[in-house]
Amino acid sequence: MSATRNVYMIIFVMLALPIVFYMLRRRFRSKESKKRTMALVYMAIMLVADAALCLVLYNYTIDRQPLLVAERSARVVYQAGLAGADIGQALEEEGIADAISIQGDVSGNWEVFRGARVDMPDKSIEIDGTKMMPVVLEATDGQRMVLAMEVADQKPKSKVQDIHIFWPEQVGDLIKNVTFFQVGTVD
Repeated sequence: MSATRNVYMIIFVMLALPIVFYMLRRRFRSKESKKRTMALVYMAIMLVADAALCLVLYNYTIDRQPLLVAERSARVVYQAGLAGADIGQALEEEGIADAISIQGDVSGNWEVFRGARVDMPDKSIEIDGTKMMPVVLEATDGQRMVLAMEVADQKPKSKVQDIHIFWPEQVGDLIKNVTFFQVGTVD
């Protein structure tokens, strides 16, 4: 999600630069006091509109894109597991899931994955005939756990419907043909 945030910040700046340049040029070229003041007012209004547009698009993107929903879900699952809280309830409170099915041992040793790297897949895997997105948490000692998630594209948001938790000893060949890219760490 940090990459998405950076992209929308760049979009904001790219839209803001011409606004600022044009309005400041207009302000300094004008000789009338009223026009100079209005140029600053217009610039402020346009910058607020630019910020609002980028914020709305950012929120839409993180709620609709399956990879971003899976990344947010992995972070919530980790935090709930570490705290010993109900994972399904934590996902529902975040608005990421409705009536979710969680399979696997939720009471494992989450502490091992403190500060773990989060890796997202380039493609999905199939578990029990269902296409799932495998999100990998890789601990600093090299252990890997997989959170396989079924993300459904629903209106107005994409939601996680099913999660399979695979601890390091269960991973085996589950993700041998999948390439992953790092997106951050869990806190």
